[in-house]
Amino acid sequence: MVTFVLLMLVLPFVSGIFYLWGVVRTGRVSSTLAIVMLLIWPASIYAMVRHWGDEEYDIRVPMLGAYATFSLWLGVWALAPNAHRERVDQQYAPNAFSRAAVEADPVADRLQFAIALANTAYRSGSVDIPAAHATIDVPTHFHFYDRGSLTALYGDSTDGPGERAIGWLVHESVNLADEDEWHIEVAWIGDGFVAEGDLATRKPDTLLALGQKVTESQSAELDEGSSVRLVRFAETPTLDTLLHRATWVEEYAYTEKGEAQNKLDCHAVKLARIGAMLYSINEMDTQRQELCLRSVRLASTRTAFASGQEYDDHSSLFDHRAKYDLAALVTGAIQQGQ
Repeated sequence: MVTFVLLMLVLPFVSGIFYLWGVVRTGRVSSTLAIVMLLIWPASIYAMVRHWGDEEYDIRVPMLGAYATFSLWLGVWALAPNAHRERVDQQYAPNAFSRAAVEADPVADRLQFAIALANTAYRSGSVDIPAAHATIDVPTHFHFYDRGSLTALYGDSTDGPGERAIGWLVHESVNLADEDEWHIEVAWIGDGFVAEGDLATRKPDTLLALGQKVTESQSAELDEGSSVRLVRFAETPTLDTLLHRATWVEEYAYTEKGEAQNKLDCHAVKLARIGAMLYSINEMDTQRQELCLRSVRLASTRTAFASGQEYDDHSSLFDHRAKYDLAALVTGAIQQGQ
């Protein structure tokens, strides 16, 4: 890219020097013709032909030099941007970004990803979610990246959106290439009506035990030397029966390559007539719990279901019912967002 810019600046200058050289030589014979050459460049062809072979006034060398460098400038102008775009397409094709790539060459890969991200479309304002019959009013200072944009950016990398994700809400101050980045993944769980059930009366210890059982089975599938364990509910699951929304925060202990660290997963789920909208921030630093919880709550309050599509509009006679209740969703007994 730097070479392209230099050529764009240098070649016209060199061409101009050659051309002025020819104008000066022509001016020794005819000042009028020299002036016309300055105003109308095709006149230089007439001057070159007229004095062709004249030892003193021949301008073949300067004129051909001017034409050649100018033609080269046009060629670079036409071809270089296309070549640059091809390089960008290759660099940021699906699977271009992953944490493993960043670890291999942190500076270069994060810079490349930042460029790709800058060229990725996002939305603000009101965003329609047709599958859920819902609208998200994107909070101020947040950007909404839909699933298509994220898939193009991440490809098949595990750092990309989950299978049920419809998009991410990303704060404008967050760089997704940073190791400590965070985002709110918005997922639509369209399995049918999810009943609130007895979540409000379930003992926290019972919910925790169910969640730990699910985590144990997931941990068994990890590579040797890696494990994940649900430690506790940093925020006990609570149900707002007016908003039909549940919120909770889980603390996990991760072990990988002999290194252990605790992280938070923050969730809010808003129930609707035919499914549930799930908002999640995964692997947040434990000291940022308040930010984590507030963010998923904010996202859930900015979501509105269409008239006739809210939780209370459920018809037990006509609507499909999910095979699980809200407690199963909270504890991970279904594969939420996977």
